[in-house]
Amino acid sequence: MLKVLAIVLLPIAAFCQSFDSVDLGPARASDQWVSVGILPDGRVECHNATLRQLIAAAYDVDLELVTGGPAWLDTERFDLSATTAPASKDKLLKLVRNLLGSRFQLTLRNSLRTSPVYKLTVAKDGPKLQPAAGSEKGCPLASGAPAQIHLACHNFTMADLADILPRAAGGYVQFDVLDQTGLTDAFDFPLDWMARGPYDAAAARQAAGAPKDPMAVSIFDAVAKLGLSLEKAELAKTAYTVEKADHPAAVERTSKPAWLTADQSAAIDKYVTEEMDRGHIPGLSVGIYSRGQILLAKGYGLANVELNVPVKAETIFQSGSVGKQFVSAAVMMLVEEGKAGLDDSVAKYFPNAPESWNPILIKNLLSHTSGLAEYETPERTGPKGPFYLRLDYSEDELVNKIEQLPIEFKPGEKWNYRNTNYVLLGVMIHKLTGKFYADFLQERIFRPWYMNATRLISETDIIPNRASGYTQNRGKLRNQEWVSPTFNSTADGTLYFNVLDLAKWDEALYGTSLLRQSSLDRIWTVFPLNDGKPNPARYGFGWGIDAINGHRVIEHGGSWQGFTCAISRFVDDGLTVAVLTNLAGARPGPIVHGVAALVNPSLKPPPPKEHKEIAIAPKLLDGYTGKYELGRGFMLTIARDGDHLNAQATGQGMLPIFPETERDFFLKAVDAQIAFVTDASGRATEIILRQNGDRSAKRVE
Repeated sequence: MLKVLAIVLLPIAAFCQSFDSVDLGPARASDQWVSVGILPDGRVECHNATLRQLIAAAYDVDLELVTGGPAWLDTERFDLSATTAPASKDKLLKLVRNLLGSRFQLTLRNSLRTSPVYKLTVAKDGPKLQPAAGSEKGCPLASGAPAQIHLACHNFTMADLADILPRAAGGYVQFDVLDQTGLTDAFDFPLDWMARGPYDAAAARQAAGAPKDPMAVSIFDAVAKLGLSLEKAELAKTAYTVEKADHPAAVERTSKPAWLTADQSAAIDKYVTEEMDRGHIPGLSVGIYSRGQILLAKGYGLANVELNVPVKAETIFQSGSVGKQFVSAAVMMLVEEGKAGLDDSVAKYFPNAPESWNPILIKNLLSHTSGLAEYETPERTGPKGPFYLRLDYSEDELVNKIEQLPIEFKPGEKWNYRNTNYVLLGVMIHKLTGKFYADFLQERIFRPWYMNATRLISETDIIPNRASGYTQNRGKLRNQEWVSPTFNSTADGTLYFNVLDLAKWDEALYGTSLLRQSSLDRIWTVFPLNDGKPNPARYGFGWGIDAINGHRVIEHGGSWQGFTCAISRFVDDGLTVAVLTNLAGARPGPIVHGVAALVNPSLKPPPPKEHKEIAIAPKLLDGYTGKYELGRGFMLTIARDGDHLNAQATGQGMLPIFPETERDFFLKAVDAQIAFVTDASGRATEIILRQNGDRSAKRVE
């Protein structure tokens, strides 16, 4: 319950400061999603927000602290897009307050209120906490005396502890907990206490003369054992009452944004639903952005088939390898700060690595030219492998196992997509910053850019709007397979996000508020091999670089745990398209390109090259059969059927492939080609799949 301490009249703002450009008007009625963002590059983007939500954002308070006003404050909805030079958050909030005050003729009254909270602080004798020993983060139940509750917290910050206490010990802690310890590192620690009911009973027995029960430990006592203090307090907050606001009928839109036409929207709906039917995709989300401004954010199909939950713009999908682009941006931040160098040897950050790692540079990890072997092959991640996906490993254990992998070629000599590279980059970020890489991303990218739905995967946390992932097995839809928390927390692609947050990410990549232009240019430049030629995949740092009809496109796809996604940024056109699906083996990349062509016809891919089938010696075919790994959990199986070959991707049907040379084959069902790279005996060691760019895949069986 809030308690009013004082009431103060809010002075009328002097509206002398304003945005460089403003578009404020009624929201599009067809959209249901709500987004409020005040971004560090000087842009304010609010969509489908009520005036009460806008006021709360402008004054940086919770929605419940804005009361009063006419009924339409909660029913009428608005879109706001405003720009100014990059500025501090305080300055941007002041500009928004001035804008709302002048457009709606607002009169507000503020009051100081208090609400009960608990404060978590360091005790007098200092903390008694052990630094985190690994990268796995969690606070699961542990074994111990049955009279108590036991948690074993790993890689937990004090902010994490403050967050979990009301949920884990609600009998004691009925209000929010504020972390005021000043401790920013992550720690490993136990929490052992008796539930409130049994504790009160034990205390009553002791008061009646019974001996003290040694198991009778309250949550406050348990926290005290960590050298911390948990005490109840009062938190003062400023609340605002709306005394006057002009009706939105008086508010006219200053300019008309470049929305999609009705015909374009209908064509996109038709195309997407047809592609979903063709690929048997349960659910899909599409985001279309113009330099970060959302033109379309829409869900199709089902986020959860069992519960019949539809996909919406807020639905959260897994990133797969699209998450690598956030890691590459984080590394470039450290490069800009002088904490790391692109030409640094990997051995500088992994001193126990073998000597063969000395020539491997940070830029080789970023560009997949390190020569390190893939840790995520079926043999290595199976029950008998060193990286069994159902077991947990500490960060040090994971690195130790990677250090034992073979080197496949000299650094910079070839390009081979290897998840191993980005696992190591995540560990390097932890070593350099003292923060788990996902926490660093939250601090430096997600939180400043209001990407509120973007975070690390967790199968234990309650996460609103989370989609379920699926696979296809012999035509039947199945739930995704379970993997341990270790492999849902590595830096090679284990994030959650949605198409609303990707709009903010797209916005961040324009301008220099996120990174210097020189750093962005380096990320989006095709990395050259040692011979000076561009790598065959045209890969930069966490992005592929290509062109369609002369229009430059920067893009990446991802696949993991029953999800696939793709994002393409047509930078010459200021257009970005993202497609997220909840089906392993789905092909979101071509859907992205198809949607882009419906928005801008000049981006329609050229007609496929004509391929001519030839006859080759049947004995060559045996050297090509086997399994090739294209990505995390995504295999391409080549099987012989008489004198012909068939190809089958994970979760998809078998398709025939036809030779046009002895080593080059093509598909007729889709615009794709497969080139076999062979050894001296004619046995294929890898393939190159040519479909919206080149992808290399090593033989694994």
